[in-house]
Amino acid sequence: MDSILSNNFIEAVKSCQKTIFLASIVSITLFSLAIAIDFENINVPGLGVKFGGKAALGMLFTVFISLGAYLTIQLSRVKSNLDSISCTNIKESLLKYPSVVCGHITLRIVFIALPSTLLFIAMYTAFKGEILLTCFFVTLCSVPYFFAASVAFSTKT
Repeated sequence: MDSILSNNFIEAVKSCQKTIFLASIVSITLFSLAIAIDFENINVPGLGVKFGGKAALGMLFTVFISLGAYLTIQLSRVKSNLDSISCTNIKESLLKYPSVVCGHITLRIVFIALPSTLLFIAMYTAFKGEILLTCFFVTLCSVPYFFAASVAFSTKT
């Protein structure tokens, strides 16, 4: 049984790391849109599709929030798999898996907060320095990442 839980743990850790990476890319894309593109019309290269900038922002926000929810679910799976393993030696070995998720608590929190931090920079640029509007949107979009951070914080290493 510990073997199955170990494999599930490793797959969930890999998934968390990919999700953090993808959410950071979405934030960087939002930043690129904020500084380089007119929000009236956006042309998707290669597809020949044009749509309004607000639709593009809406889609990217939806992807960002969905990635945060997925990250929370995967971190919960990491924690539950780790807690279910009875052998202490296997637990210690799994926690040495080379991943941001298995690192020190500070490292985990920093990398989980990274997409939200990048989103803040993007929205601050898009809203031309409107700090209250920026904080409102970033807080709203980052709710799943707050839950992910709380799960990461509660996982003992």
